[in-house]
Amino acid sequence: MTSRILILTFAVIALAGCDFGHLGNPLSLPVRAVAAGVENASYDARRSRVSGYLAANKILLNASSASSPVWAGLFDLAGIAPSMQAKAAHEVKEQPGHPEWLERATVIAMVHGR
Repeated sequence: MTSRILILTFAVIALAGCDFGHLGNPLSLPVRAVAAGVENASYDARRSRVSGYLAANKILLNASSASSPVWAGLFDLAGIAPSMQAKAAHEVKEQPGHPEWLERATVIAMVHGR
């Protein structure tokens, strides 16, 4: 009987130290679900615009410098900060002959973007 009380006491003390706060308020779950859906839709729309821009301007992007207007359009569309623009352009230009150029260039732009 004493061992059961000791085990129960230990279990209660151990559970008392647990923090269940990371789960958040269950009443806010529907609001967070809607917010996540809106955020995902916004990201997907921006990604589609960036991918379309890259597809339409592949030749100009590979033939011009990162300071050209065609690159400025990509940087603006993807939301790439000025401090990251040269790196993003360099990474995109490293992929010119890759069979999955469009996907790789889109990922690069989205990773460097906002």
